[in-house]
Order: sequence, then structure tokens, then C-alpha cells
Amino acid sequence: PKHPFINTRFLFPSSDTYTMTTRRSLSPTLLLLLSLLITVTLIAAQKFEPYEINGGLTAAVSGRNFAILASDTRLTDGGYGIKSRRYTSSRLFRVGGGTNGGDGFERAMSGGDIVKCSTSGAMIGCSGCAADCDALRRVLQIEARSHSHSSPTPLTADSIATLLSNVLYSRRSFPFYSFCVVCGLDPVSRTGVVHVYDAIGSHERVAVGCSGTGKEMLQPVLDRLFSSVEVTKEVDGGGAGGVLRRDAGVVSARDQSRGLSLAPPVQTH
Repeated sequence: PKHPFINTRFLFPSSDTYTMTTRRSLSPTLLLLLSLLITVTLIAAQKFEPYEINGGLTAAVSGRNFAILASDTRLTDGGYGIKSRRYTSSRLFRVGGGTNGGDGFERAMSGGDIVKCSTSGAMIGCSGCAADCDALRRVLQIEARSHSHSSPTPLTADSIATLLSNVLYSRRSFPFYSFCVVCGLDPVSRTGVVHVYDAIGSHERVAVGCSGTGKEMLQPVLDRLFSSVEVTKEVDGGGAGGVLRRDAGVVSARDQSRGLSLAPPVQTH
């Protein structure tokens, strides 16, 4: 029997009232869980990867009165796809010396023969992510142009090597995925200068060096051929260029991400 002073509706709620109350209390929780599930699914599906290895192999040899730099010209998509077979725009470029990778330098490199440059400035070979290599090229050329406007002293190969190290290290939190080789001449001793880099700017001056895909196979060959003092004295720029073109075929037989030869060699003397 109903008590005259007690409302039994609040003591024994109906099923409809209980269902509506439960739905109202659980709906924000369900929406939150559903949104988290969708977010995690989208993140796992996208697998964001900012870098792409577009291949490339660069090699440099220094000697008495010359320094020579060469690169392959194949641009891949990170796998077996080949985007270009004659790609040199950000693979080989010049910094300093009055020509910051101009059209004349690009047209000369497209010929395939040995390209001879002046002793001022330096040549840089980049391999890795093509977009980062191109961005790095623009930054270096802007810095070199700014230096030419503010100082009459030209940039040497060692100063460009230091500039490149500072630029790479400044992006250490989100680095340029580019592995560089700097090649030039010492203006005092007239000997070749070669610096090799990692992605965050650590560098070392060496007699011969290479970077990029296949460097593990080419570096021992270069060390064996140019480690002897007698060989270093006897070899000239043309001989070093022929060696680079010949021995790079060994790497191309094992690695599809690089071209058949290192061309065109760029020589300064």
C-alpha cells in the first residue's frame, strides 16, 4: 500500500527512468573512449615518416694540387622505383667562389665530362633525402652570398666545412637527413681538402671519403688505392677520376639505389 507521505516513485524508479539516467551518465565516457580509439587507429595507420632515402653515392679524393668529387645521378623512391637517372641539382653543388650553383655549373655537370672549377669556395656532395639535400643547398648558398656581401675575404674550403657543420648542428632536433662530403683546395698549401659528415654536423678531414648508399663497399677500395704515399704523389686529377668511375661499378652491381658509375667528376686544381 502507498504511504500517504512517501513518494514511492523515488524509492522504486521505473525501468524507463533508470535506462534514461544510465544512458545520460555513460554517453560522455563512451564518446571519449570512441574518440581515443579512432585517434590511435589513425596514428597507427598513417605511420608518419618525414624522411625518405632517395639513394645516392658521393666520393671525393684529394691529392697534390687537385681535389676531385663525383656522384652518381640516380634518384630513387626509397625502394626499387627510379624517379630520375640524371639527377644532379642537389647531389653536387658549389658554395662560394662567386658561383653558387648557377646555370652554367649545372649545364657543365650535365655533360658527363670532368668539370674544372676555380680554387675558391668548395664543392659539396649530398646523399640521403633529396628534399633535405635541396633545402640544405639553398641555406648554404644564402649564407655564402650573405658572407660575400658583408666581408671581402672569400670563403675557403675549411671555412665552408665549418659553416656546413654549424648549419647541420643547428637542426639537430629535427636534422637534415643528408650525408655530405666537402671537397676543395687549401689556398696556402695547394693540397686537396676533403671533409665527411654525419647528419648532425660531426665531420672529419680525410684524404679520401665517400657517403651515401654503398659507401661500405666503396670506402675500402678507395683506402686501398690511395693510402700509399707513392700512389698519392703519382696520381693526378684525371687518374683519380678514372678510378672513381671504374670502381663505382662494383657498388652498382650490389646496390640498385645508385647508378652505374660516379659521374660527372668535378675537379678543382
